[in-house]
Amino acid sequence: DICVNFHRADEKACKVCKKSNKILFKDLNQEKSVRIVECEHGLYDCATPIIIEGKHVANLVTGQLLMQKPDIKQFEEQAKTFNFNRQKYLEALNKVPIVNKKDVTEMMDYLAELAIYIAEKGLDKLRTNKLNEALLKAKEKAEESERKLKEAQQISHLGHWELDLVNNKLVWSDEIYRIFNLKPQEFGATYEAFLENIHPDDRNKVNEAYTGSLKDKTPYEIEHRLLLKTGELKHVLEKCNTEFDKHGNPIRSMGTVLDITPLKKTEQELIKAKEKAEESGRLKSAFLANMSHEVRTPLNAVLGFSNLLMRGNLTKEKKEEIIRHISDGCNSMFVIISDIIDVSKIDANQLSINNEECNLNLLLNRLQNQFSISNINKKISVRARILLNDEGCNIITDETRLNQILSNLIENALKFTKEGVVEFGYEINTGMIHFYVKDTGIGIKPDHHELIFDRFRQIDNNYSGLGTGTGLGLSIVKGLLGLLKGEIWLESEINKGTTFHFTIPYIPTVQEGKTKRFKNDFKFEMGDGVTILIAEDELLNFTYLKLLLENYNYNIIRAKNGQEAVEMVKNNSSIDLVLMDTRMPIMNGLEATEKIRETNKSIPIIAQTAYVMAEDRMKAKKAGYSDYLSKPISVEMLSDIIRKHIKKRAVKRSKSGVAMQDSTDFLT
Repeated sequence: DICVNFHRADEKACKVCKKSNKILFKDLNQEKSVRIVECEHGLYDCATPIIIEGKHVANLVTGQLLMQKPDIKQFEEQAKTFNFNRQKYLEALNKVPIVNKKDVTEMMDYLAELAIYIAEKGLDKLRTNKLNEALLKAKEKAEESERKLKEAQQISHLGHWELDLVNNKLVWSDEIYRIFNLKPQEFGATYEAFLENIHPDDRNKVNEAYTGSLKDKTPYEIEHRLLLKTGELKHVLEKCNTEFDKHGNPIRSMGTVLDITPLKKTEQELIKAKEKAEESGRLKSAFLANMSHEVRTPLNAVLGFSNLLMRGNLTKEKKEEIIRHISDGCNSMFVIISDIIDVSKIDANQLSINNEECNLNLLLNRLQNQFSISNINKKISVRARILLNDEGCNIITDETRLNQILSNLIENALKFTKEGVVEFGYEINTGMIHFYVKDTGIGIKPDHHELIFDRFRQIDNNYSGLGTGTGLGLSIVKGLLGLLKGEIWLESEINKGTTFHFTIPYIPTVQEGKTKRFKNDFKFEMGDGVTILIAEDELLNFTYLKLLLENYNYNIIRAKNGQEAVEMVKNNSSIDLVLMDTRMPIMNGLEATEKIRETNKSIPIIAQTAYVMAEDRMKAKKAGYSDYLSKPISVEMLSDIIRKHIKKRAVKRSKSGVAMQDSTDFLT
């Protein structure tokens, strides 16, 4: 408000602002970190360049901040200098946030590096590794073929022949008989018998070359094919020179035959390798162009709408709309990053499977609800087909990865379907669960059924009718099913639809009794009297959780590292739950949780971390965490965790006759 309503609104004061802007942006692309400039009005502006692949493509800017308590006298003098209303000017000054220089720098560096990480680190590493691998294989194959060719030249399967033109008698060496796959007694040893072994399509060409050399009295060299009696096709290189008598009559022809069939095969392989390398290059270019669009689109939304939020004349409805757009952009970027991480993990063989109990019916119902809500195309119906009853649908598998596989296939089905039905379900075959995702979409051509599972591959890189994407989804699905010991295939008919099928091992759980179902009416809003310790070193992450929980009347206290968290739990018995970041200075969250568990076995400790792999969940469980929250943390995720684990509030509400869940049901 102070800049919009005063500094920028006044012509003289605005000149001072423009002067500061020139300092802020001058040669900004040469900065390696955040530039912080104090303007003559006493406020601070911050800017950092975004450099992608060596090019300065954008600036990330924030400003009108204070980094220490303001000098009131200075601002009173400014009000006097520029004839501002003193009272309103100082009121606007009080609204200017006072921030820590370190926090602002870290926040700006983080946002700038996010775009750089996606564009230069994640994608570049992925595409380079895969392209280099393909090129290396092609190079190795070509070098191997070249080595074999050199060896063949050294030992030279080269036969020679001689034709007595006076007596029409043809003599072959043993090597020529081997090349023609004939025995001496099977060959008539005449020129005409030789022609019979030439491929019919090449016979005239060979005869014309020979007779032409006799007429012109010149040597000849010709490449042609042999069609052997066994049906085998060979390629040979033939050379010939003829002797003539003093009258110019031909008397003897001598020549060689070289079997070049291996060379021809090598040429074909090299052509295929070259085509594959060129195709990889085209796929890489298409992927980079598409990824640039996929990353820049949500990033543009986040940056653009964030700047719009700084305007002071927005209505509540408009602010809510802008925030929704920012959230959508962040979610899109999160999905892209997750896909890249998954592909890298699969390629490095570092993605492990965490097999636990999974309720199939609950999973399918949740997916149906999720996609029914998110599907904006009301011409498409989303259906789930459930086979087993609730008591028999519990299996052992990695639920997170199974959910990821089904979600990818359902998203694809919705993306390429204009109207009709997207149906998914399962059935039990011998020792396997057969899942399917069926749509009434555009269909897939038969020659694309294998290609769509290749990295970066999409049905049609020029198709603009439906959907976008990174081209990684189906490749990830195939990789995950390999880890789950499953298979995937598809059936499709153009303009009628596609059905993806996949299987995983069927391992039912042993049910000792009827599964108990827990119901309660514990609301997220009921936070009165509940104290939550947030162990988080990052101010932005803490502020987000604090503002969210305080809005529902929870008491919030903070520990900036694991050591502080241990001491607070030890000395403060009013703490009902701990939200523990796993990566903090001095003492990390895993060590802090182990320390707390030495003296307190009952307090719920929830891991909050950016690490999302199954092995990270196992480490958290082993350390003593009660549950697990993967960043970014949504309101729904946090609500579910608190409703599940706040034991103190659950006990208070159970007195009114409501059954409460046991907080020791960890990480399930």
